[in-house]
Amino acid sequence: MKSALAMMTAWWWGALGERDRLAGRYREAERRMKRALAYLRREGRRDSALAMGLWNLVGIIGKSEGRFHRGAYAYRQALRLARHHLRANDANFASLYHNMAGLEHARERYDVAEPLARHGLTIRRRALRDDHPDVARDLAALAAILD
Repeated sequence: MKSALAMMTAWWWGALGERDRLAGRYREAERRMKRALAYLRREGRRDSALAMGLWNLVGIIGKSEGRFHRGAYAYRQALRLARHHLRANDANFASLYHNMAGLEHARERYDVAEPLARHGLTIRRRALRDDHPDVARDLAALAAILD
């Protein structure tokens, strides 16, 4: 029961962090995400699917603030957890690769961004139809990298 409460508390802090991130309050958002991750760590759930999502959001915040090393670290943590929790053709896996490619694009490391974007697009196409809006977003992101 204690673990379930910790998971709900971590989810709540993550939801508040996502609200702050969407409002552009990145420092507060990251603080809330890290608080959620601390709850999971204390309860021995640091390798949960929720932790994967939280690390992905911390990566997005790092990219948004131009703190690329922090964002890359967070994405590596999310990818490690994704390999444990997701099937290889899961659309969430594609989103992670899309985000990692976006970070490398922001760093102007196009040679690193392109294979990440292509891999994410391949996964997304396997998971969804070619006419799905997320596939179109992946194609647009790849086009920006190639441009």
